[in-house]
Parts: sequence; structure tokens; C-alpha cells
Amino acid sequence: MINALQDVSVAQLKRAVEIKEQIEALEQELNDLGGTAAVAQGDGKARGKSTWSAAKRTKMAAMKRAWWARKQRAGGVKPAAKSKRKVSAAVHANLSRAAKKRWAKAKAAGRNRL
Repeated sequence: MINALQDVSVAQLKRAVEIKEQIEALEQELNDLGGTAAVAQGDGKARGKSTWSAAKRTKMAAMKRAWWARKQRAGGVKPAAKSKRKVSAAVHANLSRAAKKRWAKAKAAGRNRL
């Protein structure tokens, strides 16, 4: 970029500024006529509000209604229930015994928290 600017003469730079000012003046005139500038700064591609035809909107609405009907018929999407862990009676007794032992030790030390 720097090399490109070194090769440009002052006259060419002045001409580029004049052209830029003319473009801005024409864009302003276009805006004053009631239109909006359709050309975005930068890439030069036209920008505007995209609208769908009535037929396309109708088709999409029908598709969405069908989707909802299928979903309601199937009972909706339900999150998977978390399965409870099941332990045997012996394991439960061992856990209970260990907890009672911890609490007895904590109470003997005069604490009311573990």
C-alpha cells in the first residue's frame, strides 16, 4: 500500500478526491429524492430488505404448523429423566454406619458441623 501511494502523483490524488466528492454529492442527491443509498460503503454490493413472497410465507407457515402438530402428537420433547442410583441394602448399611461414626467423632470433639 505504501509503495502504491509513492507511485501516485499529486495530480492523480487530487483527481481521486474530486471523484470521491462527486460520488458523495450524487449519493446525497439520491437520498434527497426519497430513496436510500443502496450501496454500502466498502464492498459495493447492494443491500436492502429481503422480502418473501406471499406464496413462500404461506408454504413456510404450513410447514411450521405441520411441525407443531407432529411435536404435539408425539407428546412433545421431554428431557431424559435422571436415573436414580440404586445401592444394595448392605452398601446402604455400610454408608449409614460410616456416617454415624463420622458424626459421633465430630460431636465428641464439640462440633455441630462436619
